[in-house]
Amino acid sequence: MKLISDIEIKNKTLNDIDFAEYENCEFINCNFSNGNLSQYVFIDCRFTNCDMSNCNINDTSFQEINFKGCKLMGLSFDACKGFLLSFSFTDCNLSYSTFQKLKLKKTSFVNCNMTECDFYDTDLQSSVINNCNIIGAIFENTNLFKADLRNSYNLLIDIERNNIKKAKFNFAQVNGLLAKWEVKLS
Repeated sequence: MKLISDIEIKNKTLNDIDFAEYENCEFINCNFSNGNLSQYVFIDCRFTNCDMSNCNINDTSFQEINFKGCKLMGLSFDACKGFLLSFSFTDCNLSYSTFQKLKLKKTSFVNCNMTECDFYDTDLQSSVINNCNIIGAIFENTNLFKADLRNSYNLLIDIERNNIKKAKFNFAQVNGLLAKWEVKLS
């Protein structure tokens, strides 16, 4: 596989880039939506204001990736290569994306729309989900040990079906933790 490193890729579509391993590259304003990124390799890359919605990312390698201002709707991150999988998300739209059974310890989600994301059986230990809309997100058998969700909103988490030990929440989120019992605090 061809190696491409240390370049800036701006205003491109999937047809404009090579099938390759990208290392220490920055993708800016690229539109890869509905494309096929299967088996691409991205290491220490930054994606800024890119659209990857509904991309096929089967066996794609994302290692130390920073997504900022990106549209990442409907992605099956659980289809990526799990080896050294690591990313952070800032100001992104991740709605309808799936993270099932991934090990995402210490992952950062900041100011993201995470509507109906699927975190079934996901390890989010010590992750930060800060100021994110998590309406309809699925948290089941999710490891939220020491996770920080204090500023996120539209929270609905079953505390009996997830590990929330030492997780951080704020008082406004209590109703979302007690919803199963139809308890309302005001």
